[in-house]
Amino acid sequence: MEQQPSSSRKGKRKAQGRDLKSYFSPFGSSSTNPSTHGSEVGNAIIEEEEVVETHLEDTNTIGQQAGSNENDQGTITEFNPDYIISDPRLRIPIEQFSPNIRDEIRRAFMERGPTQPSSHVFPRGEDKRRFRKEWFEKYNWLEYSLVNGKAYCFCCYLFRRVGVDDDKFGYEAFTKEGFRQWKNAYLALPKHVGGPNSAHNRSRAAFDDFDNQRASVKEKIVVHTKEAEKKYEIRVDTSLAIVSYIALQGEPFRGHDESETSLNKGNFLEFLDWYKLRNEDVRQAFDPRDSFSNFDVNKLARLTDIYLDDFCFDDRKRIRDQLQTFIIHVRRVEAFRACYDLASLAMKMVELKRHEIFPLVYRLIELALLLPVATASVERAFSAMKIIKTELRNKMSDGWLNDLMVVYIEREIFKGIDLESIKKAFQKKKDRNMQLPKSPRRN
Repeated sequence: MEQQPSSSRKGKRKAQGRDLKSYFSPFGSSSTNPSTHGSEVGNAIIEEEEVVETHLEDTNTIGQQAGSNENDQGTITEFNPDYIISDPRLRIPIEQFSPNIRDEIRRAFMERGPTQPSSHVFPRGEDKRRFRKEWFEKYNWLEYSLVNGKAYCFCCYLFRRVGVDDDKFGYEAFTKEGFRQWKNAYLALPKHVGGPNSAHNRSRAAFDDFDNQRASVKEKIVVHTKEAEKKYEIRVDTSLAIVSYIALQGEPFRGHDESETSLNKGNFLEFLDWYKLRNEDVRQAFDPRDSFSNFDVNKLARLTDIYLDDFCFDDRKRIRDQLQTFIIHVRRVEAFRACYDLASLAMKMVELKRHEIFPLVYRLIELALLLPVATASVERAFSAMKIIKTELRNKMSDGWLNDLMVVYIEREIFKGIDLESIKKAFQKKKDRNMQLPKSPRRN
């Protein structure tokens, strides 16, 4: 391949320098007698221009290497690690890679992750606004280019549908040209995310599916069919075992109140709950989520109308889109399958930092977790007193009644207490006629 004349390269470098100077011009001084501070800024600009020119020269070199691997249609057909460029401004568009190596390119980019230079001192623009590093935590797909000082979308770069999403909001700004209107970022970033069927969320779903290969349709059909058969057998065996035991004891099966908040749901459900806490396979088999099939967006969104102090007007407008996007996301991510109640869902969201991506949904979960404590504690106390202090037990002391009520009301906590620790506490409370055997030492 012929090398370009040095004069041609210098001409291009000057043209690039003029474009970059127009971008860095707000940092300079228009005065004919610049101050020392102005000269320092000028030197900093020159150094930054040299860095940018170096980046662009490297890109030209990579482009020449890519040309040697292109076919007649200009598509890159061979993988080269040099194509995995950190700066989003300098990357080769994903559609220029052949479909045969595109997945390999995506996997390499995903292993590297989005470019988020949090320690960088972001420059101010003409309107005195600048990029905020806090946005990296709120939008984990967000990238920042040190070459041109603009923001890009990592998911849309890797998985956007070329020719389909070209007219969608933020397509050009977050994939090709870059976004730098920091004054309007608080509106533009959420709008780029959009609703559950937005171009960004489709790209994000494709990103999650690619990251979790088990989410493919073929894998789901085979695995879920086998899992369904196994869980069905566990449910049948467990139910028969509980029914046999209760029937042999001549005890009733049903309870007066079998709801989730009931203190006494009846022998069958109480036995089943006890068993689920001690057997992971049984707990998963009786998991009522069924891929969040009971997730009702409209009912959940109406909760925001009750908590007016916690959700502003804009929050109530956006909550439905965020809920729909959230349910699509949790159904795809394998880690959420282990969640069996709101508390475990909240903890998993924090662990995966999804509470930053879906802040309104997380706020709803927080309120739902606080609601039983705030409204039902007193009612539970009186209900427990009626069950514990009956006509045949009305002479018990206040201390014994208080202890029984604490155990009954906080039964979920009590069920999780290790009986071994209670046994040791009982033994040490006073001198006993006989001592418990020592526990075997663990190696």
